[in-house]
Amino acid sequence: MADSTVGAAFAETLKRGGVPCVFGIPGGGSAIDLIEACRAVEIPFVLVQHETTAAMSAIVAGELTGSCGVCMSIMGPGAANLVGGASFGLWERHAVLSLTEAYPTAQAPRMSLQLMDHSKLFMSFSKASEVLNADRPAEQTERLMKLALSERPGPVHLDIPNNLLAQQTGPELSSDSGVQGDASEAVGDLGAVVDAIDNAAKPVLVVGPAVVRSDACNELRLLAERLGAAVVTSSKARGVISEDHPLSAGIVTGVYGDTTFEGRIIGQSDLIVAVGLDRMELLSPWNYPQPLVCIDAIDTSSEQVGSPAHTVYGPIKRILAQLTDAVMPSEAWSIAELSDFHDYVRSSLLADSHELNSTTLLERAQSLAPPDTTLVTETGIYNAVNLFTWRVRAPDLYFGSSGANTMGFSIPAALASALIRPKQKTVALVGDGGFLMKASELETLAREKLAPIIIVFNDRSLGLIRIKQAAKGYRRDAVDLAPVDFARLAQSFGGRGERVGTLASFDAAFKAALEDDRFTVIDARLDPDVYASHMAPIRG
Repeated sequence: MADSTVGAAFAETLKRGGVPCVFGIPGGGSAIDLIEACRAVEIPFVLVQHETTAAMSAIVAGELTGSCGVCMSIMGPGAANLVGGASFGLWERHAVLSLTEAYPTAQAPRMSLQLMDHSKLFMSFSKASEVLNADRPAEQTERLMKLALSERPGPVHLDIPNNLLAQQTGPELSSDSGVQGDASEAVGDLGAVVDAIDNAAKPVLVVGPAVVRSDACNELRLLAERLGAAVVTSSKARGVISEDHPLSAGIVTGVYGDTTFEGRIIGQSDLIVAVGLDRMELLSPWNYPQPLVCIDAIDTSSEQVGSPAHTVYGPIKRILAQLTDAVMPSEAWSIAELSDFHDYVRSSLLADSHELNSTTLLERAQSLAPPDTTLVTETGIYNAVNLFTWRVRAPDLYFGSSGANTMGFSIPAALASALIRPKQKTVALVGDGGFLMKASELETLAREKLAPIIIVFNDRSLGLIRIKQAAKGYRRDAVDLAPVDFARLAQSFGGRGERVGTLASFDAAFKAALEDDRFTVIDARLDPDVYASHMAPIRG
């Protein structure tokens, strides 16, 4: 790389890393220098309304492009806000590079305004926190992004002093980042895993997102078909096997009840084969009594799922291919019993009702949406129902929150999805409370001319918390919301807004939204009692 400014070297490194855009709220320091440097290499800076949106949108943009998400804030209060979104990358295992403006090193000791030790703040949840170096900025940036992307993916932080990006930097060559990828050879007794599978009558594959990151979806499917094994995935691994596949058997969240959907499937098994399963997604510690074997990309002994009899780690793609060649073919699960299970799920969730409820709405929406529609969602009753209702056919068509189980993710995720894939439709599921957290981002959608369909599940309360409150026999308190006309709110930002209370009116609103080049908010008014009833077979 020839002599250039630090800003140019930094922006060119982002470009080589496939970064599609930078999200954030700029200050008057290094951020405006960054905007100019990125503009020169055709990386747009997307102005958002809050720093948590910047981080969450960056995460989804990175996932969709196979790059590291990048976001930026001012120093001090902006950095503190950015933490709320960047920490999402820790719990959800996503790569994100958080950039913060900072005082020049010599100036900081003489300042108090907005002064904060960013490193202490971000290192509480990040893989690394550094200050951008003027000598070799490209090498440093490349190393940090690779660190963020390595197993398990997560956040990294970089302070950018306000006088730095305009300075000259000398020549530098990109070098080995020092970040190690997956081991080239498997570690563990693969033969023992083969024996355990061959000796089982009814194994079940429980699959996590490391399979997706290892590009091993096809190998996973071939193993399942070789064994005739039911496949249960974590939320973040949805689509690793198409949920239209006859061996697909739902979602694991770690609720363990015999009468729950996941309990009915896993409870029938006599061996659990966990592949890339991350305990970060489990609602409570592993508690299934069946024998367990674990396959992963890295050594997870410090954060192990359960107490496996055997573990193997290394290149998941190769390990699964070797397993498929080594195990005996079987028909452990009949297609008929899995079909009956799916019928039971639909019946339990009132899918055949002629009334508008979360299940009928989701099934109707998917039947009308194009096959390549991306679904984004966050925590809430509607999300629990979506896990067993909306069929995810590929892993890059679904983004949700399971490790963080957070409100406020859907709209930032929809923003990024619609920005990166403008020709594909994005559908966002959000509760009324979650929508109110991010309603200001409707301005961002309008300004960027993005057209996601946002479905607000409106029961005028924090529905999931209301159920938990009632389960403990507590008085209903601090969970109810004032009535809001979300449709009119959308219209005030220049979008389309529809209020629906029946399946017929939802159909009409959704069809119109598919044809509109503006964003749409569909305010779906649901019966709170029916809405709450869906949780029993899902969570127990």
